Amino acid sequence: MQINLSLKQHCIQTSIKKVYEKLLTGYFKKFNVKELIIDIDSIETRIEALKFFLENADFGYLRSNYPELNGNKIVDAVLYVPDNKRDMKILLKDLVIEPKWKNILL
Repeated sequence: MQINLSLKQHCIQTSIKKVYEKLLTGYFKKFNVKELIIDIDSIETRIEALKFFLENADFGYLRSNYPELNGNKIVDAVLYVPDNKRDMKILLKDLVIEPKWKNILL
């Protein structure tokens, strides 16, 4: 699964929070699923993945080591989410970033 992120005026953490909150709000307000172009199971899976990322990613590490993720440039990114959430990656145009996890043992 892939989740599109826009880092326009926001760092990676804020961008992920915004997508998470939008999906969560839509889920509980029962958006018309057809408008979201994804089904309920997919929404739940996306919410779980984003929550995992928000709780476990070392955002300070990401922002300091990858200036593209600090919100100072207009960047489109993709959060690639495989079955094993610990293997998530951030995909930029020419770069694949493996996040550093702070709260889990690998």
